[in-house]
Amino acid sequence: MKPLAVLALLLSTTVAKAEGRILTVGSAVGLPGCKVFIMPNGRQWRAMHHEISAGGKCPADYMSGRMIGRNQVRLGNGATCTFDETGSGACR
Repeated sequence: MKPLAVLALLLSTTVAKAEGRILTVGSAVGLPGCKVFIMPNGRQWRAMHHEISAGGKCPADYMSGRMIGRNQVRLGNGATCTFDETGSGACR
């Protein structure tokens, strides 16, 4: 992994924790370069029966998502997912 990419990942994880976000961004298991949301229990977060990409080079069937609040992610299809401290919730 390139030094700048490592630094960016570390900074994004640090910023997320500093802001008190529930989900953090990490690398997808077995998919180099694919960034996903990680729940507090260490498992990959999924929504609406889809794998959700937080960035990078993920498979085409992953839906994109971006953090818009401490406990919210906006998905590529326009839905907003709101979740609790464990990462469980609903999308609308």
